[in-house]
Amino acid sequence: MKGLLMGSVAAMALTVPNVASAQSGSDSQAEAGLASGSDEIVVTGVRASLQSAAAVKRNASAIVDSIVAEDIGKLPDSNVAESLQRITGVQIQRSQGQGRSIAIRGLSQVATLLNGRDTFTSSGRSMSVSDIPAQLVAGIDVYKTGQADQIEGGLGGTVDIRLRRPFDFPGFELAGSAKAEYGDKRKNVNPYLSLLASHRWETGIGDMGLLLSAAYQKYDYRIDRNATGTFSERRDLYDRDGDGIFPGDDGDLIVSPTDVGQNYQYGPRKQLGLNGSFQWAPADNLELHVDGLYTRFDSHQYNQLFYVNTGNSGIRQSPAQAVGPFEFAEDDLTVSRGMWTNPKQTEGALVSDDLTDTYQVSFGGKYNLDRLELTGDVSYTNSKSRNYYNELGLRGFASTYNVDLSDFIPRISLTGIDPTDISDYELDRTSFALGKSAGSQTAAKLDARFDIGETGLTALKFGIRYADRSASSSRISNDFTWPSGVAGTDYSDLFQLTDNDVWPGKGLAIRQWLVARPDVLRDYSGMREALGLSGDLPALVPSNAFDFSEKTIAGYVKGDFAFEIFSLPIDGNLGMRVVQTKVRGASAVNSPGGGYEPFVQTNSYVDALPSLNIRAKLTDDIFLRFAASKSLTRPTFSSMNPSLRLDYLFLTGSAGNPSLEPLRADQLDASLEWYMPGGGMLYGAAFYKKVDGFIQNIVAPEVIDGQTFLVSRPRNGRNGTIKGVELGYQQFFDFLPAPFDGLGLQANFTYVDSAAPSAIVGQSVPLEKLSKYSYNLVGIYEKGPISLRVAYNWRSKYVDSTGGGGAGGLPIYSSAYPQLDLSLNYDVTDRITLTLDGQDLTGSERRQYYGYTYRPKATLVGDRRVQFGVRFRL
Repeated sequence: MKGLLMGSVAAMALTVPNVASAQSGSDSQAEAGLASGSDEIVVTGVRASLQSAAAVKRNASAIVDSIVAEDIGKLPDSNVAESLQRITGVQIQRSQGQGRSIAIRGLSQVATLLNGRDTFTSSGRSMSVSDIPAQLVAGIDVYKTGQADQIEGGLGGTVDIRLRRPFDFPGFELAGSAKAEYGDKRKNVNPYLSLLASHRWETGIGDMGLLLSAAYQKYDYRIDRNATGTFSERRDLYDRDGDGIFPGDDGDLIVSPTDVGQNYQYGPRKQLGLNGSFQWAPADNLELHVDGLYTRFDSHQYNQLFYVNTGNSGIRQSPAQAVGPFEFAEDDLTVSRGMWTNPKQTEGALVSDDLTDTYQVSFGGKYNLDRLELTGDVSYTNSKSRNYYNELGLRGFASTYNVDLSDFIPRISLTGIDPTDISDYELDRTSFALGKSAGSQTAAKLDARFDIGETGLTALKFGIRYADRSASSSRISNDFTWPSGVAGTDYSDLFQLTDNDVWPGKGLAIRQWLVARPDVLRDYSGMREALGLSGDLPALVPSNAFDFSEKTIAGYVKGDFAFEIFSLPIDGNLGMRVVQTKVRGASAVNSPGGGYEPFVQTNSYVDALPSLNIRAKLTDDIFLRFAASKSLTRPTFSSMNPSLRLDYLFLTGSAGNPSLEPLRADQLDASLEWYMPGGGMLYGAAFYKKVDGFIQNIVAPEVIDGQTFLVSRPRNGRNGTIKGVELGYQQFFDFLPAPFDGLGLQANFTYVDSAAPSAIVGQSVPLEKLSKYSYNLVGIYEKGPISLRVAYNWRSKYVDSTGGGGAGGLPIYSSAYPQLDLSLNYDVTDRITLTLDGQDLTGSERRQYYGYTYRPKATLVGDRRVQFGVRFRL
């Protein structure tokens, strides 16, 4: 790849249009998406927002897509991840009913930047984009091709979230918003609030500016879930052919689920964001800044579970007997309808609460001297997360159990047991875990750009960056299964009945059962003491903790070029980034004589990352782009955990792998773009990525202290490929007669084909979480005081997990999923706007299945949400 890039432009002289790069931060022109010297675009509505986003794409020196806030505190969606799904080639994953994580062109290894600076959540490699409250965001740039001056780490791409600074405004600015949100399942009203104050003034020592902004939102969610456990082959339960022979008789083989049930989870998610920025320009050629950001993500989940178990191993062990009659699916093996006697039935509840605090402070500046520009930045990031999990359940035994899987949503009925009567139950098990993780980083960078001329080698840019990163994690846990005969009635005050409104309209026979109270579950010591157990937290097992330090130093050189070939203007950039990574991990290993011993391991590697971006101006408004680059994503710290757990009885073990190499990709991109008047554009792109070293858990023999163990640990395995095409279009139809001249349309389509190693050796499957097809249709009407936006997003089925297990080791699929959102704004004055927003208005069901649709795994449905509010700007 290096030879290809360097040789292809060996005779070229090198420039790039003046547009914000992934490290350039957020100056006023970059925020508006304008090149230097172009007319100002005032971002006040959907039309101006789309024009600014088109300007970013047009003037960029790489293949970039952007979102620009319509106004202060107003992204196109209330959630950053939900907004990003509107970009061609971006797909999102949802958690608790909201967009949470993203993938670009099929790869979830995405670098997250904040004003051009690296950021992350606790011990992770990147920050979840939804951790930043949408009201603080000025714009988002998605870089799909690499450049030498970009911070490395994004195999799929780089997302740069841009926050506002005081020099973005000419003087004093005060703006804010207030919304009330209603969800149709929880039926609660929750606030979304934001406020920004900024002032810029002239002093005897230069221009100064100070900006403070804050955002708070509470999202109260509920998800109804009907689920089926793994399907297993059974030869010992049912005399299918009536010959009286059970074990080993091929005619008696059936495939049935180990457990079937339903649950629903609900709880609040709260987000707080505080952003501050101070800028000072003591001279015309010198500008300094201090930025600070604090975010808190606080999520509480209460999950109420009801399951019938017919499994024959593990916690699903049940004395159930299959008696039939049975009906089978189209494979004539998988149970579609059937009856068991004496199944185990469990019900209970769990809580899972997450709290993450992240803050970042930075100091930097920019200095210009004739044709030389120097920029620098020093930043410190710290993030801590805590997860609390506690579960308490009951068990009982029914007389008979009937299940019907023919309509995907399992329907079950029981006799001989009343799910609402605690006298029919005994205590089952308790399970507790407390996890903590933390990460911090000090980073410094210095960049220099020297402008040379208008043609040939037009500019030369070079720089250096140093980062010192630490990450740690620990987890304590205990599980306890109660012996038979511990009556639930002795502990009835710890339990309550669920609401009788689960899955309305689905005709389910069981919609109410007993669950542990949430206040009980959130008081670990009190619950344990009420159960007659020790209330002390369990001791930390040393192998369940790790500490990492990682130091990277990177240097780059990048040349911008501009020239003509047969009167065809061509510009772009060519560069090389070289980065050295040194990692040290510490944990523990259990010893044959008992106890644990410290275990430390190190790793070091150097990567050269060449990049080339070329733009040919076929006309003033039609561009052809080509890009080639090499990128990497470092392994997660949890995968590199050096802890080693050995079983000296069975000579087996499990471990992380500090020697893991990064995933590395060679990538080629091409794009044809037509920019129409008024911010319209039509474009098509094609891409190809060859990824080396996908990480898989592999079992292999290892000699430890002279003894050979079969150890399972993550290793760099086989390679994979991703290729696809993107199509996009946006335009306002100004040529239509009034009032239809306010109509506009956004549309895009993505096709991605991928092949990556599967859990079954020698087989390949599509990348997890990646739909082959996805598209967005956004209808817009903006005229006078009215602005209306209706957005429809659809993605095809995808592999949710390659490790589904069960009969045949089939992967778990998620079915196609649509989402319909709406946004209506009415300008009361040029300073006050009333807003009405709706998310997931169709309330679409999400379905998962084990390989075949007749083996259902889960059906989920969340809230339809509506927000009403006001946005003001003084």
